[in-house]
This record gives sequence, C-alpha cells and structure tokens, in this order.
Amino acid sequence: MGAESMQQGKILKTETRGRLFIASLSSPPNRFSLALIEQLNALALDLKGRRDIGAVWLRGEGDNFSHGADLRDPGLATLVLKDTSSRQELARLGQSLIETWMTLPFPTVISCQGHVLGAGACLMAASSFRFAISDTICGFPEIDLGMTLSWGILPRLVRELGPSWTRRLVLAGERVPLSEFGSGFVQIVSDEELDSVAREFAEQLAQKPQAAIRHTLESLHALDVEHQSHALDDADRFALTAGGDDFKKAVMRFLGAKK
Repeated sequence: MGAESMQQGKILKTETRGRLFIASLSSPPNRFSLALIEQLNALALDLKGRRDIGAVWLRGEGDNFSHGADLRDPGLATLVLKDTSSRQELARLGQSLIETWMTLPFPTVISCQGHVLGAGACLMAASSFRFAISDTICGFPEIDLGMTLSWGILPRLVRELGPSWTRRLVLAGERVPLSEFGSGFVQIVSDEELDSVAREFAEQLAQKPQAAIRHTLESLHALDVEHQSHALDDADRFALTAGGDDFKKAVMRFLGAKK
C-alpha cells in the first residue's frame, strides 16, 4: 500500500504507510487545546476499529513534544471555568483518549523531545513504547496550578514508574529528564536518530503476526482493569479542584508570566 496522507487541521497530521499509522502533533509547541484533545480522541476511537493497522507511531513536530494544556485556548477555558459538569466533561474526554489509546489492538510507539508536560506526558505514559533524546524533560504541573492530575493516568504512572517517582512528579511537581527513568520505561537515542529509530521500531512491530499481538495486548489490558474504576472518581476530583480559588489564582499567575 502506498502512502495515504490526511491533515486534520493544522494541529494534527496523520499518514498511513503500509501497516504503520503515523500521527504528528503539528503546531509547536503542541499545546493541548480543546480541538486537539477532541481530534486525538476521535482518532483513537477510529483506530480502535481498524484491522489494516499493525502499529501507531506518534511524534511531535518542533523542539518540544508538548507543553501540555493550552490555558489560553478559549474552548478549554470555557469548560474549565464554566461549572462542575463542564469540568467533568473535559476530564472524561481526556480519560476517553487515554483509555482508548491504552486499549488499542496494536502497539503504540511515541518519540519525544524537548518538554513533555501535562496532557502530553499523560499520552506518553499511556503508550506501549517510548523513545526520547537524553535531555527530554517530563513533568506534571497540575498541582502547582491548583488542580489534580486527571485523565485516569495515576495508576499507569505507579505501575510504570513506581510510587516514589509518581509522588515526585505529581505531588512535588518535579521536572525530570526522561533518561533518569531507565531503559525499561524509555529508550534514549541521539537527536539525529530519534525519528528514524522510533519509526523503524514501529514498522517492525507493524509486521508482526497481528492475531498474536491482539490477544497478548488483551491479556495485558485485562491486568489494568483497576484503572477504569479509579478514573470514575478522577473526573470528580478534577472538577472540584479546577473550580477553586487556588486554580484561578495559579492560572492568572501563569498567564501573567507568559505575557
């Protein structure tokens, strides 16, 4: 099969090459606006029903994979500031993205550079395989902004990194080079090789016997069922904290610092 290219607005580009599906965050620094979250969620739901795909490779254009949520985005701000039900709606949209991404019937490969923050770090942690360059920085700034980390990603972080690293990232708000997490979590490559190595790895996965891959992934997903029950309360916690005064003050400080 030849290349089939499709561009979903300027913020997300997709391409199919054989059995490999390639998605690129294409609006550096790739902040997660409401539109990007919706497009990624729709893409993940569509991919879940595909049987012509053997693997997905996700990358980010520019110097950074993602700077996290776009607090200046009107669509995102409207949901966060409106009322509790709107904030729950936003949290559940993010949960849907992460849950669908983690339960795709084929492996997901992600390559990261620069900063991988907030929503971008959630998507990175939810992926099957990760590649990054040595100075790539991971962080979750949510608590410093007066809200809880949502999208149901906490259990995944605990399983992948352990409780201590999760506390340092989420509670203390540390920004840590991905290289410190070890090769079991992420494979570190040179800047020049990042895309080529990640793509080659994804292409090799895409050619593996798909029935065996799907059944193995189903077994692995079955071990993660507690993630779903946690996520139900996760949206409520986010809705309560993101509506508080601490969040509003933190956002004003953030926006003021960015002027």
